[in-house]
Amino acid sequence: AGRGKLLDKLDKIDRERQDHLPCTIKALREQENRFYDAQAELDMFNQTIQVLSKLSQTIARESGEVNASTEMNSLLQICFDKLRHVQEYIPITLKRNKIILGHLQKFDDGLQKCQQWFNEANQLISRYSIQVPVKRIEDFLEQHRNFFADIGYYQSLLESKSKLITIMKKSNENIIPLNFTSIDEQYKQLTDIFEQISHQVSYWEKEFTLHSQLWKDFHQRLKHLEEWIDQAQNIVKEKHDDYAYLIQKHKNFFQIVDDEILHGFIKSGRELLHIRDQIEQKEIQYLMDTLESKWNTIICYAPIRLLRLQYERIENIVVKELKQAEDELNDELNQLEKQYDATLILRRHNEHFQLNNFQPTIETHMKNLHLFANDIRSKETDNTHYENEQIDQRTTKLNDYWTRMQAKIDNVRRKLQTIPKKWQEFDEKFHLVETWMTTIERSMNDTLNMEVSFDQYKLIVNKFKVCKFH
Repeated sequence: AGRGKLLDKLDKIDRERQDHLPCTIKALREQENRFYDAQAELDMFNQTIQVLSKLSQTIARESGEVNASTEMNSLLQICFDKLRHVQEYIPITLKRNKIILGHLQKFDDGLQKCQQWFNEANQLISRYSIQVPVKRIEDFLEQHRNFFADIGYYQSLLESKSKLITIMKKSNENIIPLNFTSIDEQYKQLTDIFEQISHQVSYWEKEFTLHSQLWKDFHQRLKHLEEWIDQAQNIVKEKHDDYAYLIQKHKNFFQIVDDEILHGFIKSGRELLHIRDQIEQKEIQYLMDTLESKWNTIICYAPIRLLRLQYERIENIVVKELKQAEDELNDELNQLEKQYDATLILRRHNEHFQLNNFQPTIETHMKNLHLFANDIRSKETDNTHYENEQIDQRTTKLNDYWTRMQAKIDNVRRKLQTIPKKWQEFDEKFHLVETWMTTIERSMNDTLNMEVSFDQYKLIVNKFKVCKFH
């Protein structure tokens, strides 16, 4: 009976040794307590075996049955071998458990903080959205980067837990292995959550960065385009007395137009249309259509504006030249009326209207004026029809003015050329009259001279008669 009871207890301890104990702190602690209790009973088990051995010898000696004693000793030897085996195994197992418990405590270190970070990360990600104003997206991006700056720490933490599991499994190779299913599942759950969060972190980092960059690019291009349109509108509307300045400024600005200013804006706007809600899509599309229309209007109008400036520059020159010419002619006629020297006036006239190529110059200007007017008319649009009619009227008016001025120049020139001839004829006739009067006067004085001879007197009288008849 004693031997049977002893064998039952030793078999129970041995079976527990051979069980794959779950690798948890609780299970290891409970086994540790059971093995400590078992160790306290091992000395008593040893004493029990010794008592049973003596009892077996006594029974064999008193009964004289040697075989019975041998059989009993054999059974006791089995008990003794199991006891020795258990005595060897329990310290090894307790040592193993102590090491594993240390690793498990290290494994648990930081997990609560890690789990809390996981929860906060998921709460933060659950609030994310790209269908918000760009300022909110930038706030999300800043908050995202600040919070997940610690993701490397938690990745390293999980890697260290993986290494601990590997160490625990290796330290248990030469002993009945522990059941690591629980800790493996716990670690897998942690890594799955971390991988899911890491995926979300990468996704939202990319989304926020993309949306923020698209918005920044869109607004930068919008600002650039609006600045170009404002500057272009100011140039085509600018007024200045110096037409050469306006023409050069216009050419400098519109000679090389960078189409990328508009096309880049339209492209960035279309990229935004695919990722924004319907309300913002309408706003963006309206803005794109409005600015593109303004751009196209300016681009279409700019060449006409340049032609108008070139037309107006020549018009201004011709009007100024003709006005000065008219003032010159009026001044010449005024001097002629005041009986200034007509020869000097004619010389002045020729210097102004012939020697300096006045008429060829004006004719060239008028030819260019008609060319610009025709070019303007050929580029006529619905918006410029009325203005082009005004150009036609101005061209006709200026052409009529030039025709009148040509006639006036010719008339003044003929008048100035005619008057000197008449004056020359008058001077010649006046000289003859003056000579005749001098001769008459001298002849009259000679007739009154009493000292002349009769023949001389007759000559004087005949001379007087000749002068009289002339």
